[in-house]
Amino acid sequence: MTRHGPSIRLSYLLALLLTVGIASCGDGVGNDPIGPSGSAEALYSADSDGQMLDADGATFAPYSDDSCCIECIVPGEGPYFPVSESATSRQGRNTKLVSYSAYNTEDRFLVNVTYEVTSGRSNAHATITIRIDGDEATFEDVPPGSTVQHSVALPADWEACDEVSYTIRQEGLGRPVDFSGSYALIPVCPMIEPVLWNRLGSEEEVQSSEIGPGGTIVGTVNFDHEVQFGKGITPNTGGAGSGVDFPTTVADPERGCVELWAQFYDVPRAYSHGVYGFVNASHWSHNVLSFDWYNGADKGDTGRLQFVLKFNSEGPSVNYRPFDPAMNQPVHLAVVWDRYGIDGTGDYMRIYVDGVLAASGTESNDWGASNTDGSFRVATAWDRNFATDRFTVDNIKVWDFAKTDFSDRFDEQ
Repeated sequence: MTRHGPSIRLSYLLALLLTVGIASCGDGVGNDPIGPSGSAEALYSADSDGQMLDADGATFAPYSDDSCCIECIVPGEGPYFPVSESATSRQGRNTKLVSYSAYNTEDRFLVNVTYEVTSGRSNAHATITIRIDGDEATFEDVPPGSTVQHSVALPADWEACDEVSYTIRQEGLGRPVDFSGSYALIPVCPMIEPVLWNRLGSEEEVQSSEIGPGGTIVGTVNFDHEVQFGKGITPNTGGAGSGVDFPTTVADPERGCVELWAQFYDVPRAYSHGVYGFVNASHWSHNVLSFDWYNGADKGDTGRLQFVLKFNSEGPSVNYRPFDPAMNQPVHLAVVWDRYGIDGTGDYMRIYVDGVLAASGTESNDWGASNTDGSFRVATAWDRNFATDRFTVDNIKVWDFAKTDFSDRFDEQ
């Protein structure tokens, strides 16, 4: 195997992470792909168990010179990216067709070779030799209409665009047919997972996050209310004196997203229970960011969702007014930020409600760059009267990219 891999970001991650790290790629083989086992029935394999390695239901996509830079294989799903070639040879009235496909899976490199007699009545058997980076397999007495396969395990430290060389030789029914080539390996898609995922449904769940650091309960809280995915956490001490603390470093100053489910039992009311803090709360020195439901100024005014970015500096805010959710029903809320523009737009900050864009901020990306001080307190509250349950927060996730597709919000994981 030849190491020939540039520093890359995969194509579908570029849209999510909005980073550019693609270097130019070297030349590669780029033929129209055939199926994983050609057009004939797969019969022979050099694998020890005698089984062909193509997975049932696997999908395939065209291979190009740049595929190793811009594509990736989703584990267990594909697609895979075969390169292929075919050749014909005639002897008297008989014509043979030899074709192959070569590609990598998540952990192996495969070469499938198909031998067929396309005209004439010959039943001449063939010998087919496949060599992959020096690892050779020879198949004797292969009848027409058969496919043979040789595969090798990829080394544990293989990387995108590493090159695998292969040769193929078919002998029988006239002149031998030879192929050779090299293949730039297609990487496996990295797992996309949040920096923090906590179910918030009990003391045990708070302390042991599904992903990321565990939380620390502050003040008086309860876990009495069912929300979207079971129990959530309800603060019972005002003045930002209750909730769950997570490390401030879960929030990336450059870009990120916080999403959660909430449920409400009353609207926030000034001088009584005026601010429902999903992350930190207005009127409280928090330094990193805050996302809350702030009471309305007038009677009957249900108030606004308010999202402020600081990161240990002064920073911009974006508001969504009026926010008037149904009581006693779960609602999905999310805030998104990107200093360089969300999804390539001029939006630096956004608020989403039930997966729909509700408000955006375009005026400033001038917030701070430090996430090592302050607080990241989830399910906290401002004003005094929270002995009565006012709202509950469930299933918080924090991402380190500007996530904008929340169609997965109903998935518990």
